[in-house]
Amino acid sequence: MKIIRVFALLFSVLISNVLELSAKDRVLLIPLDNRPPCLQFPVRMGQIADLEIITPPASMLGNLETAGDTDAIMGWINEQPLKTVDGVIIVADMLAYGGLVASRKYAVSPSKALDRLALVKQFKENYPAVPVFMQSVIMRLAPTADGTNDDYREKLAAWAATQPSPEKEALQQQIPEKAIQDYKAARSRNHLINSTMIDWVKAGYIDFLVLSQDDAKPAGLHVSERESLARKVATSGLKDKIAIQAGTDEVAMLLLSRLVNNKQGLIPVVSIHYSSKKAKNQVMPFEDQVLSETILQMITCAGGTFVEESSPLTLDWFVYTSRNNPKETVRFLRKINQALERGQKVIISDIDPVGNVQGGAKTFTEGLIAQGHLSKLYGYASWNTAGNTLGTALPQGMLYHARQASLSRNEGSNGTYLPQYWFTIHRVINDYVYNNTVRADYKTYFGDGHTNASLLSDEKLAIAKNMALDRLHPSVENIIRCNFAGKVEVHDLNIELPWRRAFEALIDFDLNKKSSKTAVSQEL
Repeated sequence: MKIIRVFALLFSVLISNVLELSAKDRVLLIPLDNRPPCLQFPVRMGQIADLEIITPPASMLGNLETAGDTDAIMGWINEQPLKTVDGVIIVADMLAYGGLVASRKYAVSPSKALDRLALVKQFKENYPAVPVFMQSVIMRLAPTADGTNDDYREKLAAWAATQPSPEKEALQQQIPEKAIQDYKAARSRNHLINSTMIDWVKAGYIDFLVLSQDDAKPAGLHVSERESLARKVATSGLKDKIAIQAGTDEVAMLLLSRLVNNKQGLIPVVSIHYSSKKAKNQVMPFEDQVLSETILQMITCAGGTFVEESSPLTLDWFVYTSRNNPKETVRFLRKINQALERGQKVIISDIDPVGNVQGGAKTFTEGLIAQGHLSKLYGYASWNTAGNTLGTALPQGMLYHARQASLSRNEGSNGTYLPQYWFTIHRVINDYVYNNTVRADYKTYFGDGHTNASLLSDEKLAIAKNMALDRLHPSVENIIRCNFAGKVEVHDLNIELPWRRAFEALIDFDLNKKSSKTAVSQEL
């Protein structure tokens, strides 16, 4: 009987270990809103690290015109099996106001916002061992273009960026008084919430907080707000638990990377390679600090550290800013190609240094595709602002690095890892093909007004979708042929414009390991 009991005990331990290895970690995410970078990207990125990302239904998260349903979201959270969650990432702006667009308006009082956020305190009190990471946005200068403020939106942003002067007074006369009052009230409320989140870090309700600066300029009302928050962080002794940095839409992905690195005990070491030493020390469009500072902040936020020299252990981050310099472009492409051929762990960020394309550079990206090494990349991004691009490529690279380091969960011996391939392919067709070429087609067909802000009718949405697919299908075929031939095949490529505007697209597809019986071109 004793022997039977011993075998029974060993069997139970074995089964327990098998279950532990097979069960995915679960992360609860309350995103900034339902735009693809805030919802689709982190969910897909989590799959790279074999995580299940639990999010509210997209319908609860609002859109350009309607704030997220915070009451429904809080009800949804309370219905989740929270005791099985391994980490929580919450964007305060969704829980407090209903999302990023709603945060720029004064429709929620400070007391109501704090009441909603009290759910965070309740969760931490019930589950003290579960890490809670949060983001709270420092409001940008310009209100959202919503069709009702076209006459004064830019003037209001200029007023907010101008020091007291006759010029500021003149601008104020051109803006409705109520618009200025609501704007000031929203800024004051948001600043209060940001400051309160610092208090909650000190009280132990939040384990790590990012105060993220939305689109900014070197001068404006946001500067004094951010400096006030920085002083409070410094005097509170919380520098290791609070980051104040540029960027907004990408922060959930950086926090996801930090969560995984912390759980696995990893501190990825990153070496940075700039295509332009001059650009390294310049301020990129829509930001208010030099590029190198943004990069170092993001490495720290994502749970890594920086070194000057490459080694076999480092993640090599190639930062391209040389769109107007053909010689630097060719030289940088050659440097990347050599690094990949040597087996280095390469991350690439392609930044628009002017801010007039906000998608991947044609010559540089076509060069990458032609080199045929996209399947070897650890991370890649080239969409919108520098912060958006950097904050997407880096966490992809870190999460893939974490996956590679997780010996207990290797997948296959042929090196084909679908979640990583999906994300890289998606980045190229979303960041480069859509943002650079499809949006240019839209501008030609619909006119300037429909590329960024104006809502498209159902008829125009259908036209836009067909125009995009006509571009995307051959592009995907070329990317697969040049970089993933014999490895994967794409099915059911689709595109939607969830906010009925061209600024962001929800591009989706299925990716399968290549069947010997089916050619990629037939699937497209």
